[in-house]
Amino acid sequence: MSFTPDASALRGLPLFERVSLRLLEDLVEYASQNRWWSDDGDGEPCRSRPLVQRMGLLRRDMPGGTKTQRNFTADWLESALAASFTLAHAFAGDKCEDLFKMLVGGRPGGAAAAPPQTHWLFLAKDPRFAQTGETPVAMDPVEAAGLLARALDRIGGDVGERGAVASFGANGLSLQCWNGEHPLPPIALPAASLPSYPATREPSAVYERVHQELQKALGVPEKTIFHVVCVNPVSPLEVPAWWTDRWRPDFHRLVYLTRPGGSLRPPGKLMRLLRRGAWDPDRADGPYFTSVVPTVVMPPTLESRRGAVLTKPCFVPDLKTLETEPLVDESRYYDANAPIERRSVDQRLRRDLCRIRFDPNFPLSQKPEITRTLDRWARAVTNRQVGVALSGGGATSAALVPFLEALQAEGIPIDVVAGFSGGAILGAYLATGKLADYLQWCRGLVLTWLTPAAVLYSRAIETFIDCEFGGANLDELDVRFVPMTVELRTDGSSRKCAVIGGTVGEGVRVSGIALGVFSPAERRGTRYVDGGVAMGVPTEALPRYGADLAIACNSIVAPPTRLLQDMLPPPFGQCLRWMPVTSAICEHLTDRFADYWVGFLTMLREAARSGGRDAQVYYEVSSEETPFIDAFLWYRMKHIRDTAAKGRKWQDELDRSADLWSTLRRSG
Repeated sequence: MSFTPDASALRGLPLFERVSLRLLEDLVEYASQNRWWSDDGDGEPCRSRPLVQRMGLLRRDMPGGTKTQRNFTADWLESALAASFTLAHAFAGDKCEDLFKMLVGGRPGGAAAAPPQTHWLFLAKDPRFAQTGETPVAMDPVEAAGLLARALDRIGGDVGERGAVASFGANGLSLQCWNGEHPLPPIALPAASLPSYPATREPSAVYERVHQELQKALGVPEKTIFHVVCVNPVSPLEVPAWWTDRWRPDFHRLVYLTRPGGSLRPPGKLMRLLRRGAWDPDRADGPYFTSVVPTVVMPPTLESRRGAVLTKPCFVPDLKTLETEPLVDESRYYDANAPIERRSVDQRLRRDLCRIRFDPNFPLSQKPEITRTLDRWARAVTNRQVGVALSGGGATSAALVPFLEALQAEGIPIDVVAGFSGGAILGAYLATGKLADYLQWCRGLVLTWLTPAAVLYSRAIETFIDCEFGGANLDELDVRFVPMTVELRTDGSSRKCAVIGGTVGEGVRVSGIALGVFSPAERRGTRYVDGGVAMGVPTEALPRYGADLAIACNSIVAPPTRLLQDMLPPPFGQCLRWMPVTSAICEHLTDRFADYWVGFLTMLREAARSGGRDAQVYYEVSSEETPFIDAFLWYRMKHIRDTAAKGRKWQDELDRSADLWSTLRRSG
């Protein structure tokens, strides 16, 4: 049974080429709601309505070649564009006007004709932010709104976007904007001076007035987009009565500050402030289109627990803090006969969460690492996060380092990292900003010794990684790091999972348990094995954990020859060639092993290429750069990296990544 195609396949259509992967997945799921279905009264699909399956959306190929499909009313896409500011801008323009009109029933104009110029956000703080006995980071909502607005200025200033804060007062709004880091005088907008439409309670006229005032204050062009972060200093969880008496709540996004370990779900009264379509309070459906961004406020530095790792007794329960989550099976959305199982609210909030660090005692200029987390926050609320998926491959993953370094040098941020096995080890260093440490010879030597040791005691790898990163938990990292694994459960079933909780060492360990080679990683009867069993490169995990642009990297390639003497390092291969007797014996005894190894690597490479189709960019190293024997020689990582850097065979992929990043930045 095959499904054609999923959300990622829609990128091939011009209408969707500027839409982030997260929003595409939401768009597929949004269209699958029962309320958009239509029929002709006899239970048959209505043939006169726009067919979403013409785009390949929600179509399933069944055994024997039969197909099932759904038709939809004309309102589904218009409703989605009205609910999402970013989606409306991604669909803007005349390039695909005909296709858009087909999807909305041939209506002229439509929601894509005039996307809003003001992005309206509401920032609130969890009332349980401080628990008894805790000393949380002291972050005032008004101060947080200013930090977010200035971050939006930094990341969007060169593409015609600015950030501002709108504070609700007793009888009006107060607007605050910045010229660089210098605040301009506040702009007072009394409630009585704001226009309204009593019949519809539509607040769009207020947005236009705010846009005009900010444009005048900053002296920017009329087409400038403003991201306005609203906050109510008096009652942070609601808008004042003078607003609700005249206008309906109509915010594009809700930014919800919470503490580490706190609830990601805002109170119901906050969710009702969102635009229609983003959240349905009656169905508890959504929130769609990343309209809620839970923001975990963390201490300014990561606390090291290396001593506790080194002194942890061996009899402590294995994988004590590990937490996994199965990847959602998108195929259910394409089956017209199966019940629709949408992502839960908690899954969506976990996907869209962002972590920031804040130190009230230092200005941002003295804490560039904190500024980086705030910029990532701004990318999260504008759907501009970049994810990187890393394949396995042991030490050959080092061949991916030059490409990753080139991405960073090009100014392309990395906000989400997914990987397994050797790619998970590389991903841990990448997500923590320690890429230079990854290549150090001493660390490679330790990993070279730990690889055979893991045959008897795989927990040794976990201990080493936890020592490297101070016993940090995955939910304490600024960059989202998602190791991938496969669960073998007691009922005989298996499923591919993302590791979403536990220490970095636990995540890396369970992502790389080679089948039948390393000692098992087991908890409560469930065993965890290498993520490569179920996926070649974990691209599909990226949009599920916050990425809008996906870049896949593969370091597993088949040898250029099937002759064992050519696959081995030169000294050993030459010995086999020069000793006829040895060569003859090897020809009979090792040919089958060589065939198996070449076939196995070819299978992994093809699986990675298949997974790479879900990414906008797919980079694969060449076999000349990564001989298969190097996968076990971690101390040669710097040599592998230097060899890959000389050829610059990733230049085309780098150029494409830069073009896509530029397009994503300009899509609103």
